[in-house]
Amino acid sequence: MPFFATDATAPTYCWVTNKSAAAVSASIQIMSSGSNTLPTQLPLSKTIAIGAKDSKMLTFSGTTITGGAASIDISPEIGKGGSTAYSADITFTSGVAINCSQVEMSCFQGTTSPKRNVVGYICYDGTFRNY
Repeated sequence: MPFFATDATAPTYCWVTNKSAAAVSASIQIMSSGSNTLPTQLPLSKTIAIGAKDSKMLTFSGTTITGGAASIDISPEIGKGGSTAYSADITFTSGVAINCSQVEMSCFQGTTSPKRNVVGYICYDGTFRNY
């Protein structure tokens, strides 16, 4: 994902649909920041589960990522204050083989109506890329 902001008034929402027959886990890695020392660019220690044949809204709101009851505090990765921009690498894993056609994602930004679609993210499953 190319752009998120720590500004809580401009959240980004990603609707993820798992069409596979197995549950998947979304592991998120914060990839850039306005700081020279942050982020660590390591996967966050928490994941967000999405059941088989299920959908879940991931909300990137300021310094928190939520998905259902799961919540991930990313402030240690990006810093606590100011208006910092960052990107995220979201990896979906499962106990069985999955590919880009089985886990689909659509993202939009802001609280306006209609929402602004976010473009520029790539799905790569080792065999092909899906934009």
